[in-house]
Amino acid sequence: MALWRPVSWFESKPGSQAPYGAWLRRKAKAGAVWGLREAQNCASPSKNMKFFYVYVLYNKNKDFVYIGYSEDLKERIKYHNSGHVKSTKFYKPLELIHYEAYQNMKDAKRREIYLKTNRGKTTLMTMLKECFIDKKGHL
Repeated sequence: MALWRPVSWFESKPGSQAPYGAWLRRKAKAGAVWGLREAQNCASPSKNMKFFYVYVLYNKNKDFVYIGYSEDLKERIKYHNSGHVKSTKFYKPLELIHYEAYQNMKDAKRREIYLKTNRGKTTLMTMLKECFIDKKGHL
């Protein structure tokens, strides 16, 4: 005698009465693996895949934090430390303390704008607390 149990939302395909696991097994038997191609593309970036970076530079001596965006992170840091950027040329040398990589430019720009807000700076200070603590143990 089989026990009846309700099928939860994550076990069924929308518009179907069959459990989701049964639908997935039928697809696998037919030779199609749902979402595998997309997962492989995200898991292993190819050489031609482009990333957009949000980065945080810091000068510990002058207690200066700079948040920026770039498509070529290594070159941009060299550019900052060479004195070509007006807003950072008096705070050399700058050290890269944090960066985030995005596949979409809009996502990276949105994150940069957020990190430059008061709330974003607070988030950053919480995330990177150990970087900002001085020798005396103060923030």
